[in-house]
Amino acid sequence: MKMIMSVVSKKNSENILNALVNEGFMVTYGETRGGLLRQSQVALYIAVSEELVPNVMEIIRIHCKSQSHVHNIQQSDQGVHQMDSGDFEVGGAVTFIWEIDRIVKY
Repeated sequence: MKMIMSVVSKKNSENILNALVNEGFMVTYGETRGGLLRQSQVALYIAVSEELVPNVMEIIRIHCKSQSHVHNIQQSDQGVHQMDSGDFEVGGAVTFIWEIDRIVKY
């Protein structure tokens, strides 16, 4: 068994969740916040047999789009505040896969 944890943008999460559930996968999720832009994200947790990992990864890939985003950043240098803008890629997914030793249900 493998555990897949995929951190996706909140914007893409509903489509990914629906697609995974429609394919019969059980998904646990939690909202997170972080990254340079402090974006809202969703961490998806899916436990599957090793043979099904490619199926899950394909669903995530299809439904998880990244896009370029211009964001203003406030910088402070010796008490002087100024605004800079930066072009950042947002969305997409960061996915981790690890081995599960056992699953216990109570």
